[in-house]
Amino acid sequence: MKNSVLIFLLSVSHFFGYSQINRANTKTIIPYRNAYQRASAGNSHSLEIRDGALWSWGLNSFGQLGDGTQVNKISAVEIDPLNSWSTVSAGGYYSLGIKSNGTLWSWGKNNYGQLGNGFNYDISTPSQVGQDNNWTCISAGTNHSVGIKSNGTLWAWGRNEFGQVGDGTFTDTNTPVKVSTSNDWSTVSAGESFTLGLKSNGTLWAWGINSSGQLGNGTTTSSNVPIQIGSDNDWVSVSAGTNHTLALKSNGTLWSWGNNDFGQLGNGDFSGSFLPQQIGLANNYVSITTGNHFSAALRADGSLWAWGRNELGQ
Repeated sequence: MKNSVLIFLLSVSHFFGYSQINRANTKTIIPYRNAYQRASAGNSHSLEIRDGALWSWGLNSFGQLGDGTQVNKISAVEIDPLNSWSTVSAGGYYSLGIKSNGTLWSWGKNNYGQLGNGFNYDISTPSQVGQDNNWTCISAGTNHSVGIKSNGTLWAWGRNEFGQVGDGTFTDTNTPVKVSTSNDWSTVSAGESFTLGLKSNGTLWAWGINSSGQLGNGTTTSSNVPIQIGSDNDWVSVSAGTNHTLALKSNGTLWSWGNNDFGQLGNGDFSGSFLPQQIGLANNYVSITTGNHFSAALRADGSLWAWGRNELGQ
């Protein structure tokens, strides 16, 4: 429930064109509402699971809604009435989903193989990716995808221009490839051209483009393999944005790094950071999300906070 509250903010910023710039570098409290359901907002479309059934709305020029058409929808349409979906992730003009049986599905734009189905043409209805039924976690980036299986292995596919797939190459791939030999990955987040992951021991890892310091290793050098960020082992959540990152530690503190042109780091100014920096003194954050140059977080008291780019009130 808490994750779904935050993800609804993303649909506002991506759905319309940009006009005047209104930047906010301090966090703003937003009243919490109790009626949100599990959802994911992509570049210009949204997905939602309602009692296991899949719904979608928004831009549909590449079939990213999954309804078999390329017609935009201004209200939610039911894609699959069966109560079989457990999680979804909306990326840049494409979508990923895991069903309750552990199978992985994809649909929408596929020019870089981000659907993972072995070809590079778009599809407008959910298509199963491989035959495995042990997928537990997925994240759709702008043009690349990452996922974790129940055995703790990490997989990635799609665009790889900056090494965001993490397989040690810069070659695009249209099928899932295993990332590293580790089998202790717990969660992963795909940004625009970079990726962040957490291992079960609480360590933080990053790879891909690093032009704004979004990897958090103190440099602007990109990496095509996962590199550990610092030595801390108390990270519990991470979210990759366009070119900035948010993360939570087990003590409830909030951390950010990367680009800060719009105040999306929440550090009180517009200076970026190449290393994780704690934001404020609060230690009751429970959930985070990042959008296109803005951020949002939920505290344990149910209050919702947002900061960064705001020309559309996102």
